[in-house]
Amino acid sequence: MTASLNQAFHRETVLGSGVGDERVVRQHGSTGVYAGIRVEVRSLARGKGTVFAWNVGANIPARFATAVAQGVRDAISTGVLAGLELTDVLVSVEDGSYHEEDSSEAAFREVTQKATTAALRQAHPTLLEAISVCRTRARLKRAFPQRRFESNLRNLNRRLQDSW
Repeated sequence: MTASLNQAFHRETVLGSGVGDERVVRQHGSTGVYAGIRVEVRSLARGKGTVFAWNVGANIPARFATAVAQGVRDAISTGVLAGLELTDVLVSVEDGSYHEEDSSEAAFREVTQKATTAALRQAHPTLLEAISVCRTRARLKRAFPQRRFESNLRNLNRRLQDSW
């Protein structure tokens, strides 16, 4: 049996819920930038992954939906505690506002990332225990860390939460 080097996968998650309400308004000469959005975040059961829900209706035109989804992906992929990807999180876009002339995809991507990050900070973010994965020819074998590592990770989580 041939095995490669071990890799440790770290993730973040949230323990509660939070709301992010952001707006970007800028004026550049005759053109402007405008976008507003309200995002709600809540935790999901372990193993559910990341779920994105669009509950806005007609408040934000459909042409901005991909930019909003990309803003959520940007915030989820960078996390809020240690820059790690989040998992087991429901991100729901609840409301928004736009201007016919000044709104753009870039503005919605930026404001969605800011709102999602703000909501994640309110939702009690925490680090998940690292999972060490050893690749073998036949299958992936999961090896969980020892008890001492778990206590160190809990200590690190507590210190990170105290600093926020």
